[in-house]
Order: sequence, then C-alpha cells, then structure tokens
Amino acid sequence: MAKRRIPTREECFAGILPVLANATAHRDAADVLAGRGQHGFAVAHLIYALEESEKARTLAKVAIGELLTEEAIRRGLYEHKDRHVGAMAKSWSSGGAVIDFVAEDVRERVGLRPKRTNVQRWADVDARHPEVLPKDWPESAGTRRERNLYVDLREDGWSGPADTPAVEFERLRPAVNALLTYLRAAYEREIVPLIRMVGAPTETQ
Repeated sequence: MAKRRIPTREECFAGILPVLANATAHRDAADVLAGRGQHGFAVAHLIYALEESEKARTLAKVAIGELLTEEAIRRGLYEHKDRHVGAMAKSWSSGGAVIDFVAEDVRERVGLRPKRTNVQRWADVDARHPEVLPKDWPESAGTRRERNLYVDLREDGWSGPADTPAVEFERLRPAVNALLTYLRAAYEREIVPLIRMVGAPTETQ
C-alpha cells in the first residue's frame, strides 16, 4: 500500500485548528456518553481525543519549522502507537509531574524527606497529578480503545463497553482536558503569531 502523503507546511498551518476541534468534539462526546452511563464508549472517545491532540501537535511542529524526519512526521500523523507515546510524555512534562518527581528526589537527598524508592516516589507524584497518563499507556491505549468499542470473548467470558466502570472514565478525563488546554494555549502563543507573520488564515478570518 502506498505511503500516505505528508502535508505541506501551509497545509499543516491550516490543519491544526480542525484537528484540535475534532479532538475537543471527541472529548465533549465522551462527556455526553458518560452522563448517560455509557462509560465504555466514553473512554473510547477520550482515547480518540488524545490521538487527535497528538496529531495536532505534530502539525504544529511542522508549522513552526521543527526539524523532523519524514518518517517521524508520518508516524505522528498516521500511527496510533506513536501518538500514544507522545501523549503520555506530554502529560508528564506539561503538568509539572516530572519536575515534581525531581524536586522530591532532591528533598530526599538533602534529608528534608525520608528516602523512598523510585516506585514509591512515582506513585506519590502520580496521585498528586491526575492529568498524567499511566506509564503503560503506549502499550495499553490501543487495547483499551478497542475493548471499549466492541463486545468480545475474553478470558473471563463475553465483555464489552457496558462493563467499563465509571472510574475508568474519571481517571482518563483529566489527562485529556489538560492536554487540550495546553495545546490551545500553545496555539495562541506560538502558532497565531506565525500565521499573522506569513499571512495564513486564522480562526477568526
């Protein structure tokens, strides 16, 4: 099968907002479904929102001139696994979880806190940062998405979206909202000035 085309820089500028809007629509659809008790379908839509958010981030990288290989661009736009890796990394870096972890490590080294293992420290930071994705996200996201769309025969019998507990939606929702909020702010801060500079159409035009 032929490789999908990489958009031009101008097409990347034009694509960021529609992709972000689609990510937001998936998030909003998830909220509606969760409100009706359909937590499995809601989780699937949250995962779609994360995937689209990462697609928007790849478009933005190309638009601002970040040096990426063609293969890296293609993976960011078209490969689910690559977008899951990016979403997890951004969830840990944009909300301050990594900085929090390092700060805790320093406090322990200078005797301000009792020493803990890395596992204990990560668990503590994870509890204080609901916006972070689980560390197995790149491996588990695709399976979670499919499990929340279809009824299939599994080890413990037939199960599907109706078996997903509300807590799974509640655990994932902050990560999606944090990433969308971050991307919207980054768009206004970094992309809009460039659009004005090169004369590309903006959201309000």
